[in-house]
Amino acid sequence: MVNTMVEQPRLVMNNEEVIENIKKFNSEVALYATGDQDSSITLLVENISHYRAWYAYWDKDEHKYLFAPSKYIGYQNMDAKQYAELNRSYLDGRKTEIVLSNWYQTLDESSDSYEDLRTKLSDYCWNHNKSLNALFRINVLKQENEKDILEKDLVDLIYKVYLGLSSENKELVKRKIMNSL
Repeated sequence: MVNTMVEQPRLVMNNEEVIENIKKFNSEVALYATGDQDSSITLLVENISHYRAWYAYWDKDEHKYLFAPSKYIGYQNMDAKQYAELNRSYLDGRKTEIVLSNWYQTLDESSDSYEDLRTKLSDYCWNHNKSLNALFRINVLKQENEKDILEKDLVDLIYKVYLGLSSENKELVKRKIMNSL
């Protein structure tokens, strides 16, 4: 007997997986313009007008924003073929938006960068002969405040200093920390 059960896709666990998926989405959609695509790539492009929750990522290598929808980037190791196979039955944008909210927030229309990103996203859609969904949202990485950034830098510095200590001094630091708890 053949097992016809489809394995449920797993949600992303960290922002690195999200960024990988955003890049993959953009590279797959780019195949459409070259004519080097199959039906799964075509489905991604055909759905551009249907995507509501878009995620923007500044790609330092390409010096531009990359955009991708939550329903694609919220699952581990997503690609066009898997998206096409699972889209109707197993992919749920509500679930992906919950997990993506760990690292991203919806950009407020009053934000200084909103109009610029909306224009870039609209242009992205038009480049594929699609229009932006009327109910679209743009999500960007959460902004950390300066205190949080400085504190993380300080923790990194303390850890690097700790790694450079002798074994005896590492033990001394551990005892002092344990005694202060």
